[in-house]
Amino acid sequence: MLRKSVRAFVEKEVAPRVDEWEAAGQIPKTFWRRLGELGFLGLEFPVEYGGAGGDFLASVVLGEEMARCRSGGVAFSVLVHTDMSSPWLTRFGNDAQKAKYLPGIIKGEIVCALGITEPGTGSDMANLTTPRGAERRSLPPHGEQDLHHQRRLRRSLLRGGAHGERAAPTGATTGSPCSSSSAGSPASR
Repeated sequence: MLRKSVRAFVEKEVAPRVDEWEAAGQIPKTFWRRLGELGFLGLEFPVEYGGAGGDFLASVVLGEEMARCRSGGVAFSVLVHTDMSSPWLTRFGNDAQKAKYLPGIIKGEIVCALGITEPGTGSDMANLTTPRGAERRSLPPHGEQDLHHQRRLRRSLLRGGAHGERAAPTGATTGSPCSSSSAGSPASR
């Protein structure tokens, strides 16, 4: 049933618009909200925050079917949101943070992304070596991270990303998981 629902959504609402989104270089907010309306952004999230309480296989199905849209940027952006960035909040956030952010994440009102800035890390978040400063909003004065880039990124995300949209606080060094601008793929820039 899930596979059939995601496939129908991709065929009817995503695939016909992918070229337009790629040309514009941005995934529209309406796409994220529609994913949320259909329940696709909350497949693995706890029921108490509006999720479905499902398992990893539901996410696999979502990824397989999203790939049918023929845009790696769109499909990957969805999986960054559902499986790479927002799970950190679910696993490590306190109850107040979860109550504040998860409902919006699940509804597609807040779109999560990754902000990995440490040189040489690539996409391996597990091997970050720069500790966060003692104060939640401070940047550490030591470590291997490129502080110039980090400061620029931090200012951008705290302002709401490149498109000036409302943002939740950002990343491990600034205290929160997500931004309301689209995830970092070519199709979402």
